[in-house]
Amino acid sequence: MNGRATSGEPLLSVRGLRLSYAAERGDVRAVDGVSFDLQAGQTLAIVGESGSGKTSLALALLRLLPRNVALLQGQAILNGVDCLTLSDGDFRDRIRWRQISMVFQGAAESLNPIYKVGHQVREVLTARGGHSRAAADGRAKELLDMVRLPPETFNRYPHELSGGMKQRVAVASALALNPPLILLDEPTSALDVGVQAQIMNLFKRFKANLGVASIFISHDIALASDLADTIGVMYAGRIVEIGSTEDVLRAPSHPYTQKLLAAIPRLRSDAPLEFIPGAPPDLSDPPSGCRFHPRCAFVMERCRSESPPDLPSQSGSAVAACWLLDEGAS
Repeated sequence: MNGRATSGEPLLSVRGLRLSYAAERGDVRAVDGVSFDLQAGQTLAIVGESGSGKTSLALALLRLLPRNVALLQGQAILNGVDCLTLSDGDFRDRIRWRQISMVFQGAAESLNPIYKVGHQVREVLTARGGHSRAAADGRAKELLDMVRLPPETFNRYPHELSGGMKQRVAVASALALNPPLILLDEPTSALDVGVQAQIMNLFKRFKANLGVASIFISHDIALASDLADTIGVMYAGRIVEIGSTEDVLRAPSHPYTQKLLAAIPRLRSDAPLEFIPGAPPDLSDPPSGCRFHPRCAFVMERCRSESPPDLPSQSGSAVAACWLLDEGAS
């Protein structure tokens, strides 16, 4: 499924991306035919419930995959280079951290507890960027200052930092080699509301001042909308709706998107909160037809047997994989 391009060639063009994991009960189709475009300097939010394939999508793009991968295919063209056709060595040397970097969900887990913070930021610069130790130390201090950490942070260990400070260190590492694209995997989920707002403001500043494009992965569609230019709603390994943030929020077309938005508290509305009945499907044996049909209030017989194509919504910029948008639907 594709968002409407704004202008010029996209920074990243993903087509038919599929990722499956081998498991005893059968291959788990974590990402199943995902397509989208991302323009330079723009932010795409990928939202959906846990288990929808959001993190697997990011790991496939960065090619940080476990040993039980059964299938990885499709195209991920970044600045004219199909990243999925490169050898592991070429991808590591040419793409990872130079062209695509990532801020992981748990900063505490991505930092080595036995090394000082400055050493870990410096390592990105020496191992990937070819900097001398002295040059790397200077650049690491600049990066820590850029994410608004005090100078003494350079010589501290991760256990001496708060959760928000650790996340800032992770952001500094991701920015070290000035990549044009950063993957943000639930970067604020482990933080309290005040620190969450500070980190989001940090991302906004980098987007405005550095022109960095990002893919923001979150289960929180309201939080994602604060940063995103485009929102892609993911369900059961597929993007079921994608379009401009304004169009998706104002006129959601897919019933799943509507339910996600109905579960958000509103300050100026007395409408009761809704919930999505049932549970996400088992991706080793997903439902036939539309994968959301067992939980959908508008299900038709056609939904049970035929997988819907991408259909334009009434908003104009968005498309959704839902038979309700077909002109022949009742």
